This record gives sequence, structure tokens and C-alpha cells, in this order.
Amino acid sequence: IAQQLFKTLTKLNADERNKTKEGRALVEFEKQRAGQIAKQAADQNNILSAMRKQSAELEKQLQASSMLTERRLAGVGAKEARGQQKFDVATARFDMLLKINDLELQRARNAGETAKEYKLQLHRANLIYKQTLLQIKQELQRNKLAAIREKIELLGLQSELRQKQRAGENVDLLVQEVNLRRQAVQIANEGVTAAEQMAAFQIRGAEAVRTMAVEQLKYNKN
Repeated sequence: IAQQLFKTLTKLNADERNKTKEGRALVEFEKQRAGQIAKQAADQNNILSAMRKQSAELEKQLQASSMLTERRLAGVGAKEARGQQKFDVATARFDMLLKINDLELQRARNAGETAKEYKLQLHRANLIYKQTLLQIKQELQRNKLAAIREKIELLGLQSELRQKQRAGENVDLLVQEVNLRRQAVQIANEGVTAAEQMAAFQIRGAEAVRTMAVEQLKYNKN
């Protein structure tokens, strides 16, 4: 722009119209006009440069926010996977213990060992109770992790929304998405509350089943 302005001014300075008063006035007007055009072009370039810089910074922030969200979700996924592995191992262990207990119980019955049979039946009732507790806690944990996952997604969208608002971008669709995700978080939290209530009822039910089995065994023994 500066080089073009210099060429224009040099040309105007050498213009034949400078030989007359009226011509010099016209040349001076054209010089001023050229200066204004050059300034407008420079201002536009500065604005475009600032916009590109702002856009690049926004993109960088969005990428950082997205990476943070992905890391958080990966952490939840890893915790979910570890929890499932532990649950699967514990379930297999309880299945094994119940089968071994049933085998010993059958042998005790065949041998007429009443005292041992009573002890093994009590052990079986306790194993079933513990296995039931394991299943209840695993289901509750699934609901809690699902709620955490929804919360992380919401935080990521909210961060993106704030960054785009600061950049002056249109965020109408993103606002709608944030509102929908906020509703999903609310539903997930309500699911956790319901799961906790269900777990409490299920635990009481499991305790009642175990107590009933133990009391029946004691009654039969007497």
C-alpha cells in the first residue's frame, strides 16, 4: 500500500497540471484522495489481520478445550472399564464359591453331616447376599459415571460457548445445544437419585431375604 501511494504521489508531483494554479489544486485534491484511499486500505488490512489473529487464537482455545474434554471423558471411560473388570472378576469368584459350596453341601447331606450342612447353608445365604450387593453397587456406579460423562460434555460446550461469545461469533445453535445438554445432565442426575433410592430398597430386600433364610435354617435345625 505504501509503495503504491508513493508511486501515485510521485506521478502527481510530475503532473503537467502543477504548472497552473487550478491544476495544482486538482493535483492536491487527488493527493489527499490517494492518501485517504491508502489509509482506508491499511485500516482494512489491519482489521483483517486482527480478525485472522483472533480466529487463530479462538481455534487454539477451542482445540485446547476439546482436548481437555476428551481427556476427562477418557478418564471416565478408563474408570468405567476398570470397574467393569473388577465386577466381572468378583462375579466369577462368587459363582465359583457358590458352586463349591453347593458341592460341599451335597456331600454333607449324603454323609448325614447335619452340623456341616447347616454351616454350609448359612454360608450360601451370605454368599448370595454379598453377590446381590455387588450387583446393586455396580448398577449404581454405572449411573453415577453416566451422569459424570454428561456433566463433562456440558462443561466442554459451555467453555466453547464462552469463547465464541468473546469472539463475537453467532452462537444461537450452540446455545440450543448447551440447553439440551443441560437437560441431559438434569435427567442423568435424577437417574442417579432414583438409582440410589432403588439401591437402598434392594439392599433392604436382600437383607430380608438373607434373614429369612437364616431364620428358616435355625428353625429347621431345632
